[in-house]
Amino acid sequence: MVARMPAGLSDHRKKLALKIGAFAGIFLYLLLIAKSVAGASGAEGFHLPLVALILACAPLAIFAAVRMPMIFPFGLFVALIPFDP
Repeated sequence: MVARMPAGLSDHRKKLALKIGAFAGIFLYLLLIAKSVAGASGAEGFHLPLVALILACAPLAIFAAVRMPMIFPFGLFVALIPFDP
């Protein structure tokens, strides 16, 4: 005798697994960016090319712009404001 799960529960588990996988992928991608930025600095200071940083962050920025079109530009603006003491 084989126990079968209702179709709704199976779909819920698939969606949950997809969300967990997406979260893990984004988390690993952010760790890779952080490692790249940390490894790019030398004795003279920070030497990461701006183009490389933009290309590394572009997929996340495009996702945010498509998913949250009103929040993304204002959040980016606030993140880019320099904080002086």
